Amino acid sequence: MDDELHVLLHACKTGNEEKWNLLFAKCHPVARGLVRRNLRQLDKQTVDLIAQDVMLALHEKIQNINDVEHLGFFIKAVAHNKCVDYIRRNKLTILPITDDFPFVEEKVFLTDEKVEALHAALANLSQQASTLVRLRYLEYHSYKEIAARTGIDLAQVGMKLSRALSHLRAELVKQGFTSLFCEPDA
Repeated sequence: MDDELHVLLHACKTGNEEKWNLLFAKCHPVARGLVRRNLRQLDKQTVDLIAQDVMLALHEKIQNINDVEHLGFFIKAVAHNKCVDYIRRNKLTILPITDDFPFVEEKVFLTDEKVEALHAALANLSQQASTLVRLRYLEYHSYKEIAARTGIDLAQVGMKLSRALSHLRAELVKQGFTSLFCEPDA
């Protein structure tokens, strides 16, 4: 797969439109998935528009991307930045929803007070738990990537993350928050 992407990447640099279409077909679902992961409460059309912006940025900067690893980092970084731009433009403060949280089909917002409580709860985690939460939910690494970066056995990553999230929830309950989510201020 990496070899195929490498060939496509270099063909795109020469202006080969057919190869760009193939690269687009491989990378656009990744960009869309990253946007959806950051902004799950948005409708499919908005997610697709943001993912299109990611791909446009890739098209504009393709000459600066030298290898497949750089391509992955570029897509991840641009998707994140486009999501942040969307959040700022719409004056939203959003907690990324993870598979561990029940998903409600409505927009999810945090108050400043709840953001502070979440930061305080994160500060009370052990260094390892904090690192796991950061890698998984802020940097969006897979369990396999987390295991490789931290040296924790792959089978243990999910269990340790689950415990870290349980500790976060318990800390938030101690601070009086039974739910982080609320409607935006009018």
